[in-house]
This record gives sequence, C-alpha cells and structure tokens, in this order.
Amino acid sequence: MRIGLAIASTLAADDTLWGFISNAIRHADTPGKWLALPFFTILMAYVYLPRFLIGIVIVVGVLALVKPQVRASRLVRSGLALFALGLAVLTVAGRFNDNALGAGFLFAFTSPIAAVMMMLGAAGALLKRSDTRLNRDIAALVASAERARPFWPDEPPLPDVDFVARHGSRAGLALVALLGNELNDPSATPPSLHVEQQAALALCKIYGVLPTAGETIRDARSTPQERGHVAGFWRRKVSATSASSPSAQR
Repeated sequence: MRIGLAIASTLAADDTLWGFISNAIRHADTPGKWLALPFFTILMAYVYLPRFLIGIVIVVGVLALVKPQVRASRLVRSGLALFALGLAVLTVAGRFNDNALGAGFLFAFTSPIAAVMMMLGAAGALLKRSDTRLNRDIAALVASAERARPFWPDEPPLPDVDFVARHGSRAGLALVALLGNELNDPSATPPSLHVEQQAALALCKIYGVLPTAGETIRDARSTPQERGHVAGFWRRKVSATSASSPSAQR
C-alpha cells in the first residue's frame, strides 16, 4: 500500500503520463518501488489515455476485418481477446456487483497491454514484405527460360534475371530449388538446363560470384559430378548466408 501511495503521489507534480513516469522514476528509491512502477505505469496509461487506447483497439479491429494479414497476426488476436476479456469482466461485475472497483482496475490494466499488442501485431503484419512479387518474377524467369531456351555463355542472361536479382538474398532459397539435385538425391526430376543456368546466373548476381562453368553454373558439357558440385555449392552458399543474416528471409 505504501508503495502504491508513494508512486501515486507523483500525480500532483505533472498531470501527464510522461510527468507521472519521470516523477515516479525519481522517487523509486527501493527495489519494491521499481517493481511496482511498471504496474502503475500501465494503470496510469489508461487513466491518461483511455480514448487513445480504445481507439487503437477499434482501428486495429477494423483493419483485421479488411486485411487478412492483420487478422492472421497472433498478437492482434491475443490482444483483442485480452481486451474482450477485461471488458466482459467489467460488464458482468458492473451488472451484478455494487462495487466493481476490482473489475475496473482489471480493465484499466489489461486495456493498455491489449492495445500495444494489437498495434505491434498490425504494424508487423502490414510492414511485412510479401513474397507475391518474388514468386511472380521467378515464375516469369522459368517461363522465359523454357520459351527462349538460351545457352550460356553463348547467349547473355535473360532480362528476367535482373528482375529476380533485385529481390536480393530473399530469392536465394527459391532459386536453389530450381537447380539440379545433388548426387545423393537422384530421385527428383531435374529441371531443364536453360532454367538451371538462368537461376544460377541470378544467384551469381545476387551474391557477387563470378559465373564459372562447372563451378557456379552448369553448362551443356557439365558432367554429372560437376552438376552436383554446382548445386551443392549454391545450397551451402545460400544456407550460410541465411544463417548469418536472418533478416534476409523476412
């Protein structure tokens, strides 16, 4: 109780949320006060910003109805469930209990948490880079290679190679899937030479590797061992890059 009174007494100094936080930090001179600070900060966030917090819940809820990626966010769903739980408890307590102070505190505590969860989940879902364009560019590369049937190094890379390479290392795994299988996996149907070459040329452009027949690109004269070497090289290269840079796969 004394901890709560000590922190709440800072309200008179500056009647804003930031004033409460700054004053509470100055008065938090014991471990107990520091532990109580997050709890009271969350409560005061609702006291000072109730309309803002409820507005966030409403806006994100509307976005979830019209944006599938927002609706699919686990943070958004969890935050909405937490807000609905607090509201339900407050409604029931207010109807069947003359003193719903405890339910009010519960709602004041859960609402800011729910609003922050929903806001972060929606922002993450809306800012997440979609793979739709990448898949479309790779499909166009495959179609062009099958249609034009170019042979490297006699013919230059297709223009679609540049379009795929613009996606950077995000395209690495999808391009590796277009390469021939290594010798220990002979069961899968190999792609055509034209597709393999264009995929390897895109990988060379992305990772700054010199196109070399039999080493980084399969050519018409490559032996089965060289073909497996090319596929293995790119699998190791892309896997190592993905492991050292997780953001590349976002």
